[in-house]
Amino acid sequence: MKLEIVSHCWRYGRLLSYQLSSLVLYPPEEVEVLMTVFFADADRDTVGVVEYFSGRLRGGRVRLRGWVLPEEELLARGVGRNMAALATEADWVWFADCDFLFGDGALDALGGRAGETDAVLLFPREVQGSRTHATGDKAIAAASGPPRVLAIEREDFSPMRFSRATGGVQIARGDVVRRLGYCKDSAPRARGLRWRVPREDVKFRRSLGTRGTPIDLPNVYRIRHSQRGQDDPAARL
Repeated sequence: MKLEIVSHCWRYGRLLSYQLSSLVLYPPEEVEVLMTVFFADADRDTVGVVEYFSGRLRGGRVRLRGWVLPEEELLARGVGRNMAALATEADWVWFADCDFLFGDGALDALGGRAGETDAVLLFPREVQGSRTHATGDKAIAAASGPPRVLAIEREDFSPMRFSRATGGVQIARGDVVRRLGYCKDSAPRARGLRWRVPREDVKFRRSLGTRGTPIDLPNVYRIRHSQRGQDDPAARL
């Protein structure tokens, strides 16, 4: 199976380091992965992270692609997601956020589950989230400094459940999003240098006519944190 993971990063370079580290530490054995990261040249910390991991995710079954957008387009997350959806060559596309990590066996398990269903939209029923915002903030602080491969402290995480495909847990069939895009007919437009509140996942589910089908995936993690870019444009995570 070919999987494309689509992520956005604006001043979240430390979170992105954890996400890309998870692909370095736990590359899949059966699934081919294209990791697409949207970012802006003005975000020099994220530029450094993408450059660092480009040298470590260029062979084997995982490849990193950096996709530069103007800042105002980057901050309307659906713009990049729609571009990636229309251009994807993958069998499945995981629209993720950069606070999600893919641990041991997670992506190979997705390959197996996806091959067993005719659903058009999947989501993990449960992931491991930071026990508190404070533990997530601690992990982010530990990632300060030059880009490098980082491992999480698993004891700092506990189960969190999802009831629908939302936010960073939307996994869509590739042939469907090549045709429909990601809210192609109602894609959000950039409006200044501030994150748009991400409500496009509701429109996306409606366009597919489903809330998504839950599947069980092991070792998917989410680093929860107290700051959010949509609340504070100056936040750096």
